[in-house]
Amino acid sequence: MAKLLRKLFILMVLVFVANILLRQFVYQALTPYYWGSRLIADKHQVILQEANYNLLFIGSSKTNCQIEPLYFDSLVNSQGQASIQSFNYGVNSLLPTESFYFYENLLDQGDLDGIKFVVMEFSCPPNPRPQNLHKRRQVYWLEGSKFLLSYQLLWGSNRPITHKVWSSGAYLVNFIDNQINLGIYNELSNFYAGSNDEVILDFGAEGTIENPNSVPNLIVKRGHNIRPPRNHDVDDFKKLEKKLEGMRKVSAKYFTQHEENPIALKNKAFLNKAEQLIAKSKEKGVHLIFTMTRQWRDYQYKELIPIFEQLDPAHKIIFADSRKYPDLFAPEYALDPDHLDSVGSRILTKILAEQFLSNIGEGRSAPVVQKD
Repeated sequence: MAKLLRKLFILMVLVFVANILLRQFVYQALTPYYWGSRLIADKHQVILQEANYNLLFIGSSKTNCQIEPLYFDSLVNSQGQASIQSFNYGVNSLLPTESFYFYENLLDQGDLDGIKFVVMEFSCPPNPRPQNLHKRRQVYWLEGSKFLLSYQLLWGSNRPITHKVWSSGAYLVNFIDNQINLGIYNELSNFYAGSNDEVILDFGAEGTIENPNSVPNLIVKRGHNIRPPRNHDVDDFKKLEKKLEGMRKVSAKYFTQHEENPIALKNKAFLNKAEQLIAKSKEKGVHLIFTMTRQWRDYQYKELIPIFEQLDPAHKIIFADSRKYPDLFAPEYALDPDHLDSVGSRILTKILAEQFLSNIGEGRSAPVVQKD
């Protein structure tokens, strides 16, 4: 029995080593860093082929659906301070730590040549859902350093302990999948066949409006997934109004509290990572700006507000304060509790353009972009 167990142990070690070698010398050559999402891959193709953009918006569906690049450019360029041509690189659920992995690869691989500005959504990492275990989108980015960072951000956060315990287990399972290449043959086949493995991510299925995975469509719309104005029935509108009123109150509560008695910074690892990304971007000639969008939970505001308080004003834009931006919490401009409709998106894009001009204005460290 002891001899059999010893042989099984040796076999397991050999299989593990073989998987590590395959990952290092075979699979990494077959999997570009953006292979976890078909939409990321398609948008990547656009910015490399077009090569005429100088600003990228990076983030989740709140970026993809709510920021209109063409409208943003018209507002900024009309002021004469810069000549901007932007592209919306938003993808459903693209949030820390995945967004950090993706952005650092963009910098390291030289894929941001010509890009002078990046506006990135900065939010709490999502709590992994059980149905997302073993999914390509949850596994591909979870390598060693990002696995450790995920744990640092999680345990330094204000999340409930139940979230921390569950997320720790989910990260571990997905990290093991990443290291031993579990299911990689099928996932490689799906990726190169153009299929998407994203229908049960945190904010639902992408691709619901005019097939945003169509590369020609991405070029025409600059990556923006346009959402039409929504006509809510009476009952639906009342439910939406109630949810948004709750979000408005939570926002006002914590921004007011912070002004009267500043909320203590708890997640120093999150702040350190943000500052590292700002510094690394500057070395590459990119001015990185983090945005704080409206949140749902108390713990999100308690974590994010003190982080943004510490960031240089030139590198942050906040439109999560319902006292300053009530229209962004108004049900008549909402598609659903998480997203604005096309009218609300115009309002948000205008706020973003105004704040962006302030950031690159006199006294800021942003690179100068000459008009054509």
